[in-house]
Amino acid sequence: MAKSLLIMIFSALMTLVGNSVALMATDTVAVTGIDSSRAVETVPLPEPEPAEPATPAAPVAGSNTVPIMPTIYTQTYEAPVQPAAPVVTNYTVTYNVVSVAEYNALAYNLSYSDIYKFRKLVYGHNSSNLLGSLAHKNVGETITVTEGGVATSYQIVWKQELHKESANNLGGYTMSSIANGLGMYDLAFVTCSGYGDTPYRWVLFANRA
Repeated sequence: MAKSLLIMIFSALMTLVGNSVALMATDTVAVTGIDSSRAVETVPLPEPEPAEPATPAAPVAGSNTVPIMPTIYTQTYEAPVQPAAPVVTNYTVTYNVVSVAEYNALAYNLSYSDIYKFRKLVYGHNSSNLLGSLAHKNVGETITVTEGGVATSYQIVWKQELHKESANNLGGYTMSSIANGLGMYDLAFVTCSGYGDTPYRWVLFANRA
């Protein structure tokens, strides 16, 4: 029974295989019932080209105008520069004191326009146009003294800031000894150190260079 059933199934399969049609890649299939008058050809679209950047149009008054920021100017105030007083390196004697009596008479009434000389002593106020620059002179420096139109160079060999003990005493030295160069120097200089009623004096001694 089973053998007969197997034979029947095998026979049916052989029948189906024998009647089937295999389609190959070279075969064509005829299609009927299509109206070719309404056929539309499909064409692929080209690749879009990159758009060129648009040139910005100049702004037109009243339409899309570009706001312009106002320019802000700042000004810094600078105080006017005052001309610096000249630094004196040449001291011109303008007043010669001929006696002790004249020296004493002028002691408390010195002019702000003159540089005085008494014996070997050159003295005067410490204003910038007179002897003020002596405070910045140092031992070893050379300075010039002009007297009667003749300029003579001197080298500073001693400098001290001395306290005025009395009208005739500066730091233990008498004015008479200073006016004579302490007996060992060619020239002496005396001027105030500080301003107002200061008791300090710059004292310098120098020899011809």
